Amino acid sequence: MVANAQKTQEAEQESANNPPKNPWLRQEGEPILWFNRFHRYRDLGTKRSLLATLEQERRTIKVQKSTKSTKKSGVGLSEKTPPQAKALKAVPPSKQVPGSWKQASITWRWVERAKAYVGKTINSPLLTHKFASSLSLIRMIVPFLSDAYSCPNSKLTRKPA
Repeated sequence: MVANAQKTQEAEQESANNPPKNPWLRQEGEPILWFNRFHRYRDLGTKRSLLATLEQERRTIKVQKSTKSTKKSGVGLSEKTPPQAKALKAVPPSKQVPGSWKQASITWRWVERAKAYVGKTINSPLLTHKFASSLSLIRMIVPFLSDAYSCPNSKLTRKPA
């Protein structure tokens, strides 16, 4: 427990002294489990929160069937399996985020890194080019649609009865 606290303090000090060039990438010493969770957190966009990330992870986790069985074929649940193990129940939504999640988000600076990622994607030259292309296409189409809308067409207008 003390060793984990020391690692956490060292990681915080090191990251504060040397901000990484691409903070949205996996940080040195960051466990893959927490990086994957950060990745999920980062991609939530405006709905971003630790609780939303936790719930999304819980929804996507699939329970794997055990490979242990008393049957020779090794397929399915054994005859001796208690009935409560056969029916898997959905985990109810959390109302609180576990302390480990809070600690990891602080240690690995999730909020700061997610903001840096959003800033990077907004200022991306490729995104800017796509936006400019879309805007020029809209500028070309609007006059055409405007003319078609304002020009009465006898076939399309409804005649009074």
